[in-house]
Amino acid sequence: QGGGLVMIGGIDSYGDGGYVGTEIEKMLPVEISEEYKKDVFLLAKGTVENSFRPIFAKGAESHPIVHLAEPKEDNKRLWENMPLLGGYNYVGRLKPGATVVLEHPVDVSAFGPRIIMAVQNFGAGKVLAFTSDVTPNWGELFQNWRDDKEGWLYSKLWRNALKWLTDQRLHKRLF
Repeated sequence: QGGGLVMIGGIDSYGDGGYVGTEIEKMLPVEISEEYKKDVFLLAKGTVENSFRPIFAKGAESHPIVHLAEPKEDNKRLWENMPLLGGYNYVGRLKPGATVVLEHPVDVSAFGPRIIMAVQNFGAGKVLAFTSDVTPNWGELFQNWRDDKEGWLYSKLWRNALKWLTDQRLHKRLF
């Protein structure tokens, strides 16, 4: 029917959340594995000492999810001033047909920069994977991301994501 799925990271998600081998895993734009359990990723990435600001993947700065302002220079400035994230989940490679939107600025895997946000079409629907967190655990500062001119950017980002995820479904109903 063209629904949408968002998977957001946290301590009990992705490889550590019991999703390996499930229908959810099949839908995700990234590979997951039980190899990335808490004892692996939390030691390196689950602490505030390793905070980071994600960057656009090549060509992704024009993706509608990350479009927060016009012109492009203003949008770029907003992302360059995004609050730091406190951690993220390791995931494997990008699945065929998927797109990386945000990546880690310095951490890499055998497949390239670590994925922070990826998207893909799945059947008649769409799927978004965000490997960091939106709760105070890793996303406390992220939740308060604001700009004097553009307002509450955290909210705008997730509204953009929901619009992207549901656009085909809404279009079907309206026409």
